[in-house]
Amino acid sequence: MRDIATHSETERRKATRHGFQAAAVVTEAGSSRIIVAPTSELGRFGCFVQAASTFPQGTRIHIVMTNEGATFEATATVSHVTEEGMGIVFITVEAADQEILEKWLADERRKPIIPLQRF
Repeated sequence: MRDIATHSETERRKATRHGFQAAAVVTEAGSSRIIVAPTSELGRFGCFVQAASTFPQGTRIHIVMTNEGATFEATATVSHVTEEGMGIVFITVEAADQEILEKWLADERRKPIIPLQRF
């Protein structure tokens, strides 16, 4: 298990995000509320989920993403909310899920990079 909550906000912002499409199921911790929506960006420390309905900033969540038969899971927090959806910061990632994340990122490195900044 890898706990990435110790990384500073600056380190997270410097992480490259890549355009990445996956089916995401986001569940609010301690409740049965879920949001099913696609991702549009993925990085080492988080992702962006495109959704008309979102959880509030700071909400603790569980995210499950599926892409081409592989599934990634993590506990996470909603870092920010926009009209387009919500930014997600991974908190705890199990070793097997970290391997999937690293594979997805390696595959995406050959594709154009999406700037991390959102306005």
